[in-house]
Amino acid sequence: MGSLHARNALQLPGAELVAVASTRPEQAEAVGHELGVRACSYDELFAAADVDAVVLAARSVDHAERACAVLAAGKHLFLEKPGATTLAELDALLAAAAESAAIVQVGYHRRFDRRWME
Repeated sequence: MGSLHARNALQLPGAELVAVASTRPEQAEAVGHELGVRACSYDELFAAADVDAVVLAARSVDHAERACAVLAAGKHLFLEKPGATTLAELDALLAAAAESAAIVQVGYHRRFDRRWME
């Protein structure tokens, strides 16, 4: 999903894709090269001054921890589902979102699909 979201970001008016990250450096390098952006680690992405928002589509078991890190870094967050895989992680994520001034959206993609809305 991360690669799909990255490709979609290239088409968004007013948005600029500047980097991609992965736990697998070779994957980040390949996608970054294909899309013409830099590849980095998650820590580098979250700390980058030129990153205002993060689309997080990591492994489901990593979503909550990485989402909390995005919010702690002061970045806006589009979070692919599920947001967490345990109730404790979800509670931590909800607390991080409540404490943050960042915008958080969970990727319920069908919610905005006209075919499903009808």
